Amino acid sequence: MVVLKMHIEVEQRLQEVASFRTRRFFKEEIDVALNKAMDQVLRDSAAKFQQDQTELEVIAPLLEHNLIRTPYIPQTSDADYEPNTVFTFLPAGAYQVINSRVNVIQDKYNCSTAPTINVTPELEYSTKLTFPFSSSPLSQYYTGFRISRQPSNTTIVTVSSELPPTLLEPEQRFEVIDDIKDQINPLFNGTYDIFWEDNYRVPFGRGAIFVVTKASSEDLRLQFFAPDGITPNQTVDATPTTLTYQKYSQAEIDALEPADIVSKITPVNILEQDVVYQHLHYNKLTTTLPHRVLATQTKKKVIFYTAESFIITKIWLDYIRKPRRISLILNQSCELGESSHGRVVDLAVEYLTLDLQKQQAAPLVEHNELRNPIK
Repeated sequence: MVVLKMHIEVEQRLQEVASFRTRRFFKEEIDVALNKAMDQVLRDSAAKFQQDQTELEVIAPLLEHNLIRTPYIPQTSDADYEPNTVFTFLPAGAYQVINSRVNVIQDKYNCSTAPTINVTPELEYSTKLTFPFSSSPLSQYYTGFRISRQPSNTTIVTVSSELPPTLLEPEQRFEVIDDIKDQINPLFNGTYDIFWEDNYRVPFGRGAIFVVTKASSEDLRLQFFAPDGITPNQTVDATPTTLTYQKYSQAEIDALEPADIVSKITPVNILEQDVVYQHLHYNKLTTTLPHRVLATQTKKKVIFYTAESFIITKIWLDYIRKPRRISLILNQSCELGESSHGRVVDLAVEYLTLDLQKQQAAPLVEHNELRNPIK
């Protein structure tokens, strides 16, 4: 269902409920209600899709499979340090991990002790590029932006805005932000992670893009395009923050003799953290040959629980990505499965109807007080 049709259905349903006795909602207000409803349907379907085929059809357009991630070893200085674990970061735009597999390595002759692999540091560079919203109404000239490495002037990504040229009102600036978020969310490609405001590797920053990479420590430049879509209108330069993580040496893993180790891909049970703890003994697994590895997902990362008998060398993730925002101005419809669009409209009408009732409550109270004054 295209976004215009969703708006028409919502407005028709509201006319039936309100009978034209109240003001009509602005299209932006209907977008807010539709997005709120979409988020609710996504939460419900993500919780039930493994038991219900119809719910799987709802989230199927958002599924991403076989994303390879590096396991990192937590350090005792980390605020959320847990022993006998490895972790990996969630990709940009991930909503929920639904399945995972790991490659485990064991000693072929000594099942109680894993092969000894040294730990090596891995550097990561996180750059915060602040949007110049405070300097001028960005919506009056924004047509896209470019992120590049400096001083080599190598382009990382170029984004063309999907906003219509008639969007000139400063109070519609939030549409610019939605456009930027929706353009950025799909830009994870393995070399660069690009986040809008919600990068958890460095402190949170408002009105900023975070670019995270292991590829280069060069400064980054953010350039906004003028109305012609070519000329840079504003430029922001920033220096990356260097972060260090520990991982197993890939060279030493590759050097292990196949005759001396057991290497296999093992499925993962992703559970709530309190459920995981029920399976642990002194905060570690007691099994020597894991048929399944236990893991839990936090807002920032996926944590995998290990034992002394094996190490995890590679991680595969299947996950649900975040849907793009519904927006009539951007001509963006609901990305959930078509079968769910009626539910989204129904919920949006319910939210807006509740809002109408709140608007009518205050005059009703005032009218009753006039008719029945307090003596």
